[in-house]
Order: sequence, then structure tokens, then C-alpha cells
Amino acid sequence: MDGWVVESVRSVGAFDSKDDETSCALDLAYEYLPSPPVTPDAPLAAAGAAWSGASGDGVDRISILPDQILQNVVSRLPAKDAARTAALAARWRGLWRSVPLVFVDTHLLPECREDPLWRPPLEASLGVTNAVSEVLAAHPGPFRCVQITCSYMDANKEEIKQWLKLLAAKGVQELAFINRPWPLDLPLPAALFSCTALTRLHIGAWKFPDTTALPRDAGFPHLQELFLSLILMKDRDLAFLLDRCPALEVLTIIASQTDVRLCLVSRSLRCLQLVGCSVGDIAVAEAPRLERLVLFLTMPRRIGGNKLSRIKIGNAPNLRMVGYWQPGQHVLQIGNAIIEVKSLAADPLISILFPCVVCQYENAIFISDSVHCILLPAFQDGTKVSPSTVVPNVHILALEVHFDVRNEVKMLPFFLKCFPNVDTLHINVKIVTVSVIINLQSMEAYTPTGKVNLKFWQEAGRVEGVERHLKKLVIHGFRGKKSELAFLKFIAERAQVLEVMVIVLTPECFPSVKNMKAKLNPLTTAQWASKDFKVILFKSPEPEGGPAMFSPRIAVDFSCNDPFDLMTAEANLGLGAVFLCSSIN
Repeated sequence: MDGWVVESVRSVGAFDSKDDETSCALDLAYEYLPSPPVTPDAPLAAAGAAWSGASGDGVDRISILPDQILQNVVSRLPAKDAARTAALAARWRGLWRSVPLVFVDTHLLPECREDPLWRPPLEASLGVTNAVSEVLAAHPGPFRCVQITCSYMDANKEEIKQWLKLLAAKGVQELAFINRPWPLDLPLPAALFSCTALTRLHIGAWKFPDTTALPRDAGFPHLQELFLSLILMKDRDLAFLLDRCPALEVLTIIASQTDVRLCLVSRSLRCLQLVGCSVGDIAVAEAPRLERLVLFLTMPRRIGGNKLSRIKIGNAPNLRMVGYWQPGQHVLQIGNAIIEVKSLAADPLISILFPCVVCQYENAIFISDSVHCILLPAFQDGTKVSPSTVVPNVHILALEVHFDVRNEVKMLPFFLKCFPNVDTLHINVKIVTVSVIINLQSMEAYTPTGKVNLKFWQEAGRVEGVERHLKKLVIHGFRGKKSELAFLKFIAERAQVLEVMVIVLTPECFPSVKNMKAKLNPLTTAQWASKDFKVILFKSPEPEGGPAMFSPRIAVDFSCNDPFDLMTAEANLGLGAVFLCSSIN
């Protein structure tokens, strides 16, 4: 650190239990960074070295290759190695400056990528900061891909402004810019909006700039993919981004520092993901190209009396895949029809309705007993389903259900009726913990399941999607409880075109094959509606089942037809799980 003057010293402590949620969010931010187009690993280095000495005549045959080939070679190297090629021979000196730059600072400090929660020593961080400044200044551009995720941004406020100016001037196309590690409210320089050539942007742990103070022409006209991780921003800032990104196809918000409330109006967006966020109201108002709407590991809203999150589906004619929605936490609205559960025990007018009343109210049916009411589209037998009260184009549906919570189980058939053409259904079985009970009680939605048996499902009426279209059911975290088995038996006896039922077992609940067969015996007595089906059983790789495998990075890959099905795919390949059998008998 010769030549440096230390202006001040600030203590930076290690992560502790108080930082659990934030550290988990930071971990997610790094995990879902896109893979850079170059790697510091060189698996063919030894083979190349052996080949280079094969002739033994000392002639440099590589340097006589055409510029186009040499530039292709250099473009595949990390920035530090590409720059070093200038020392090979005069022929190489200008090559690395003649190819688009790929710079990833974790190639200089790999511990940052290996352990996102690691705090680099000050000297190491300063070394990376200096390298970033030197590389961005020395290379004339264009910049193909730049990832800056290792520096203490708070200690380099002036440098980061200069970095963004250089990135903008030299046409950066893909940028990952994460403030590591604190403070979480460090203002993101507005100079970012000068990077108009961006096609992919991932920013993390920043306070978003005040969009009302930005120039009228500020925006990202070519941006196609946007990841926002641990960002402190207002609703108007999110609306501003959507308005100023006319080519945006993918928006992923990870662990937002505030409740996510969004009215989606976008003619380009194909995938919206909220991961680890507290969710307010989400309205898909006008999204003609939207194909995927994903809520994963979401939580009830932080502020406001009503903890339930409302998801309203408006104009989204191409919506094909939704999940992991939670009937106990998310209120579904399609047009003017709402599905929700409320506690009305304290209402003397409603409490006199005993034991159960069903009445028509405008375009919905109102079902009530002394404890609960349900307002839902007119889905009862004999009632015609209106096109305005269903989402007909969804083919893949994923739900998270606490089968120990009666209200959630009661809502499940009505959720299914809203998606009549689903051919693949994922159910992630959630465990009721103390924190879950507290959250559900705050939403007035907690009542133990009691007797939710096959009769309950039979009385739920016809579920057209299950009967006529469901081809595949995957139930994750299966523990063998009666309420779970009742649901499986209902599917077995109603799904006429079912081809496969995949049951991902929680290992601690099935200690032996004998125990497994005993718990699943009720399925062997079911009168299966489908005549050509198979049942696949395998154990989850997690001892307690854990959450269903899902990767937001894979979910934005539109070549992956079903990103909710990663665990099943691995099981079929014999990876990560124990394949048990392909028939229930």
C-alpha cells in the first residue's frame, strides 16, 4: 500500500445472526449472477503445453496466424490474461485492445465469488479497485461484459462515478454492479443511466436514484434482462424503469428492501420474477407478451394492515407458466372476480348464517359459515364458467400449500378452477412452523386442517383442468400425511389423461421401503381414472425435504420448458435423488 494515505479507518464486523436475512439475500444476488463468457480455468493448458513443444524447432507458428484468429483466441481469455498476451511478442501487443473487453473482478479475487459473505481485507479490496480503474481506462472499448462485485463501494464513491462514465462512453453491453457489502442504502450514481448500450443489467445492494430528478430521455433502450437484488427503491422508480426499457424481456427482483407493489404495463416483458421479496399488490394490467409469472420464497407485506398480497391478472394472453403461488398468502383476482378467505367470526350479521349459505352476488358466488367466507367466480356444478374469470392459456402451474392449514386446502380447488388448461401441476408441501402460524394469524387465515379427506375433494365439485387436461403432477416435500394422501387420491381418481405422478419424498418421514409402502398403500386402492399412467417415487436430496429446487437464472432461459421440474429431471438422470420405482403396485 505504498503511496497511499489512510484518511480514516472504519471497523467492519463479521456477519452474525442479526444479518441472516440480508446475508441470505446477498448470497442469492451472487448466486444468480449470469455466467461470464470467459473463465479463468484452463483445462486444456497442460495439453497445449505438451503440444507446443512437439516439433522442437522453436518456430512461433501461433503468431503467424491471421489477426482474426488471434483476436478470437484473446477474446476468450479473462482480462488479466488477455492483457498479458502483449508480452508474448510484438505481434500480440495491440490485440487485447482490439477485441471487446470481458472483465470480471472475481477473477482477481476468487474468494468473493466462492463465498459471497466473505469480507475481503482492505488491501485486497483496494487492489481490485485499482485494477478496475486501470482496465476501464486502458481499454478503448467496446466493453462486452463487465462484472464489478468485489469492491467496497462506500470507500470509492468518486471512483465508481468515473467507472460508470467510462462504461457508458465505451458502450458496455452486460453489466453486474454489486455494492459489497455495506451500507445497503448507498446511493447508486445516476450516471448508470448513461449506459444506453446495455442489454443485460444486474445491480445489487444499492439505493436507487431519485427518478424524478433524471433527464427526460434517461433510460435503457436496448435492455433485455434486468436483475434487481437488495435494492431500496420506491414504486414510482420501478414504474419508471418499466417505462424506460421498451425492449425489456426479463425482470427479476431479488430480496427487495421494500414491499414490491407493481402495476405491470409492458409490451415487451416475457418473464417477471419476485424472489425472496415481501409482496404487496401485483397487477398484470397490460402485458401481451408475458409468458412467466414467478413468485418464489416470497413473504407477506411488511407494511399495511392487510398482510395478504393481491395478484390481479388482466390482459396477459400469452401467460403460460405461473408459480410458486400460495393460496394462503396470495389473493387471486381475475378481472373483477376475487378468490380469498377471510375470518368473519366477529361479524354478528355473518355469524348467524349457519351452517353454510351459498348465494349469488353479482358475478360471483358468496360461500360462508360462521368462521370463513369465500368470494369466488361462479364455479359450482351447473354454473357456466365465464371466460373473464379464468386464465385459459396457463399450462404449468406451481403452488405452495400448507396441507395442515384448512383455509389453504379449501382454497386449492378454487385456484385450480381458475386455470382450466393446466397440463403440469407442481405442489410444494410447506411445513407449518411457529413463524408461519404467526403470519397466517396476522392475515386471519389460520385454522388447523382437521378432517380434509377424500370426501372433501369429492364435494369440491368438478375441476375441469384436472379431469380433462392434467398430464403430470409433481408433489414436492411429500410427508405422507392423510391430507396429502387425500389430495393425491383425488387427482388419481379424477385425472383422466394423467401420464405421470411424481412424488418427491421427505427422507425423514420414510425411513425404510416398508414404511414407504405402508404410507402409500391408500393409493393402491384408488380407482385411477387414467388407464395409462406411471408413478415415480424418489427421495429428496435434502434430509427434511427442503424447498422445491428452482433457479431464477434457469427460469429466464426460455428453452427450459419447465424450470419448476429441476429435481425430477435430475432424478430421471440418477442425480441428486434416489429413484425408487416406476409403478405404485
